[in-house]
Amino acid sequence: MRCEMPQPRKGKTMKEFLISDGKEPLQFKVGTDVFTCIPPCDLPAYALVIYAETVAVGRLLAAHIKLFEDVLEPDSYKIFSDRLQSKTSPITFPTMVEISNWLVQDVYAGKAKGLL
Repeated sequence: MRCEMPQPRKGKTMKEFLISDGKEPLQFKVGTDVFTCIPPCDLPAYALVIYAETVAVGRLLAAHIKLFEDVLEPDSYKIFSDRLQSKTSPITFPTMVEISNWLVQDVYAGKAKGLL
């Protein structure tokens, strides 16, 4: 038995879902360091679902490590990660939370932000 995608019925319109094709990376600055993130259209949906589920079960460290690993360019992730553990030039907890909230809610969730 074959399963085929249903075709739109005559006279019915088809709903089309668009994915942004903007390929501009975005940046943010903490102190003198500038960090570069991948464009929102390059982040797979499951990355945010995994983040939300991991936060929901109280695994905040794992959730944030994975989030920043997923959204930051590799060079930026290395510096960001180092600063999260630095005693001389730290990114503080409130700053990390503010950055992650901005990334998840304003940059990557788009119209789905109420779900996260």
